[in-house]
Order: sequence, then structure tokens, then C-alpha cells
Amino acid sequence: MVSRGFENNNPGNLVITSASWKGKVPLHLNTDGHFEQFTQMYWGLRAMMIDIVGDIVKDGKNTLRKLINEYAPAFENNTSAYINYVSNKTGLKPDDVIKLDKSLLSKIIRAKVEVENGKDQADKYYKDKDFNKAFSELPLTTLAQINANQTFPFLIIIAAITLIWLITFRLIKK
Repeated sequence: MVSRGFENNNPGNLVITSASWKGKVPLHLNTDGHFEQFTQMYWGLRAMMIDIVGDIVKDGKNTLRKLINEYAPAFENNTSAYINYVSNKTGLKPDDVIKLDKSLLSKIIRAKVEVENGKDQADKYYKDKDFNKAFSELPLTTLAQINANQTFPFLIIIAAITLIWLITFRLIKK
């Protein structure tokens, strides 16, 4: 039997909201009634990524403890066990500040999918190709937030090259 999250193409079990996610099954066609449904697995993973990145970057939920307390509140989940599981899978301590990049996001997503659906279901239905397709469909603003730690040195190099080019161009023009 397929878990509810995978059946809904929503392995993060995002609850129904007014968000207009890409690939979202319209509310009047949603047969679950509590969790979002998506037309393809990668759309559900994309929504999960955007939700997680927003929680970390915009809402300040920048540790596993803060993030998972938001994502899986204690009134519905064994939040402590959830935090410990994701911590063990990612190598982050529960109160370490999350420095987000694609690799870490992949680990967080995979661990959360395992908790939400069971490891056996994740092993059977979670595909790296779906993660990669979802990642490729992220908005540029989300990608910038994920790669903020990696792009800053690159931007300094580009600025230095541009400055050198401008100085050289002005020298040649005189």
C-alpha cells in the first residue's frame, strides 16, 4: 500500500493552503481533504523545498529544532523524535544554524520524507530524479536563498574582474 504522501505526490505532507503551488491539484478536485495533492511528485517536492527555504530564510526557523517544530508541531507529531531523526540523517545538531545549499537541502528533504512516509516507502518511491527536477523548477529567488553562502565569493570575483576591465578600458581609451 502506498503512503498518503506518495499517493498525493506530496511526500512532505503539506497541508492544504491558499498557496498557488505549481502543479497543485485544485481544491475542488482534491480528494484528500487535509493535505495538498500535486499532479507530479516533483511538484510536491518543489512546494516542500520552497516551504522549507522560506521557513529557514524568511521566518528565521534556521535550526532543525525551530524548523521541525514549525513543520511538525507536537500536537500532531513526536517532534523530538522527528528532530533527532533528521539530525542523525543530516549530521546537523538540532540547534546548529542551517547554512543551506543544495546538498544539505537534499538531505533535509530526504530525511523529512522518510519520517512523513516511512523509510521503506521513501526507499521505494522517492527518486533523486524527482528531487533534481523539482530543484530545477525553483524560482530564482529561492535558488538565490539556497546558494547565498556559495555565491558571495563568486560575486566578489566577478566584481573584481569588472573593475579591472573598466580600469583597462579607460586606460586604452586615453
